[in-house]
Formats: sequence, structure tokens, C-alpha cells
Amino acid sequence: MISIRFLERDGKVVDAAAEPGLTVLEVARQVGVHGMLGKCCGRVQCRTCHVLLDPRVYDVLPPPGEAESRLLAGATGFRPGVSRLGCQIEISESLRGAHFRVAPI
Repeated sequence: MISIRFLERDGKVVDAAAEPGLTVLEVARQVGVHGMLGKCCGRVQCRTCHVLLDPRVYDVLPPPGEAESRLLAGATGFRPGVSRLGCQIEISESLRGAHFRVAPI
């Protein structure tokens, strides 16, 4: 299991032990992170799993695809080099200790 941390919009911290291969959205749902909706169920059709990352974490991830980039560009609170969709981030060892802040709506 890989330890990660979620920071909800109200400042509440939710720690999680994540199984490799799951997405950040799936883990957030498992541990009840408020605000991580994933209304499209990970099909890259909404922005309801928008998270903000530390730039060092962002840099170890594969770059966002075209659909994700297009959606994020119009998202409230979008920050280049920091914003990602939780449904598109797969849990791996490189994310050990990473923090995922639920983005503003």
C-alpha cells in the first residue's frame, strides 16, 4: 500500500493507504474525500475530480492527455503544472507521500 494524503476544500486532511493501480479518484471515493465527485466515472468528461498537486509530484506523472488538458483549461482554479484530474492519475510508488488538494469549484 502507498500512503497518500488528501486536503479537502475546508482544510480537513484525509490520509489513505492506496493500492497501486487504482486511480486517485477511486482512492478518494474509498476513503470518503468530500468534493471528489467523479461524475463521469473517470471517462474524462467532467472536472469534478480536479486536484492540485505539488509541482514535484506533477513532474513525475505522465503528461496529461489532450482531453484532460482541454477540460482542465476551463476549470475553476486551473493552475498549469499543478492541476490534474484525479481519474487520470494512477497510484504508483512514485506517489508515496503525495498530497492531493481538492480544487475549488
